[in-house]
Amino acid sequence: MYQHTTGNVTLTLRQETGTNWASATIYFVPQGTQIINGTPSSITNGSSGNIIIDGLNNGQNVSVTLAISSPTSTQAGKLVSGQIWSKYWTSSGGPYYAQIAVITMKAV
Repeated sequence: MYQHTTGNVTLTLRQETGTNWASATIYFVPQGTQIINGTPSSITNGSSGNIIIDGLNNGQNVSVTLAISSPTSTQAGKLVSGQIWSKYWTSSGGPYYAQIAVITMKAV
C-alpha cells in the first residue's frame, strides 16, 4: 500500500531467480529513468537503495517498505509509476541486477 502520509509503499516480494542471494538492495525506479545497458542509470550511478537485505533464499518471501516520495509532496489519490529492481550478490559473485516488477500505485 502506498501511503501519502509517509511517501512509502510496503510490498511483499518473492525471490525466484533459482539462486540464493547473499545480500540484495531493493530499489524503486521512477518511470522515465534512463536505462543504460539494461539497467537503470540511478542504480549503476551509485544511488542508495531503499532497503538492504542480508540473505534471501530462492523461494523465500520478504516484506519491504520502500521510499517512493517525500510525505510533503504526496497527496492522497496521486498516481506514481515505476519499477522495482534488485541489485544482488550470490556466494559466487555479483553484483547482478533484476527487474522485479512494474507498478502503478495510487496514494491512499
